[in-house]
Amino acid sequence: RTHLLAYMIYSFVITGFIYPTVVHWTWSGEGWLNSETGYAYQDFAGSGVVHLCGGTAALIGAIVLGRRKIVKEDEESIPPSAPALVTLGFFILLVGFFAFNGSSQGAMSSDGDSGAV
Repeated sequence: RTHLLAYMIYSFVITGFIYPTVVHWTWSGEGWLNSETGYAYQDFAGSGVVHLCGGTAALIGAIVLGRRKIVKEDEESIPPSAPALVTLGFFILLVGFFAFNGSSQGAMSSDGDSGAV
């Protein structure tokens, strides 16, 4: 559905311009979302910036691409709604969330650690 050149251009723009700009807004001392400038934005382990950029890029990509033009109806294709795969994906994301945030916190054994994660 997409071409390699389009993906390379997209990757260059995201990593070269968009992500550094958003990171500067949030993590820099001069950024307008930094808490030193009066706003109370806090980014736990960088997850807010990463997911904001990735989610926005994915949404725009889905809007630009639109629906699939051809749906294959053979025995090998995955059905449009596969509850087992959705459930599996949910649990993979859940385990990844706790593994990433728990390791970013450095511990998950103290009383205050669960609130931070």
